[in-house]
Amino acid sequence: MAKPLEIQRVLELDKWTALQEKIALATDLALVLVDYRGKPLTPHSQVKPFCRLARAHPELAVYCEKCDARGALEAVRTEKPFIYRCHFDIIDMAIPIMVEEHYVGAIMAGELLVYEHQSDYEQV
Repeated sequence: MAKPLEIQRVLELDKWTALQEKIALATDLALVLVDYRGKPLTPHSQVKPFCRLARAHPELAVYCEKCDARGALEAVRTEKPFIYRCHFDIIDMAIPIMVEEHYVGAIMAGELLVYEHQSDYEQV
């Protein structure tokens, strides 16, 4: 069985991290790059205080990573960015990264509170 292609072989993480931080500052979105299992590969950029606390808590961080993984897999399944509500009802988005039709990871963006049409988004 072939070993999964790792995102580090197609992206220079140091360069991506610098670009990620600039995008996060410009858009006021929290961003993080995750591998195909939903594990963070870069530090979170512009993470909001509530999410920082949740991700720092060992029991809650597991749910955050599961949401990231589930959101990213749904983005791969639909072959387009997937916008969803996390377990805390915060809006997030997963943008899949595909290399030669193989899913290698995703860009996770979000941490938005939406007061109207919240129920339009699937909760993962």
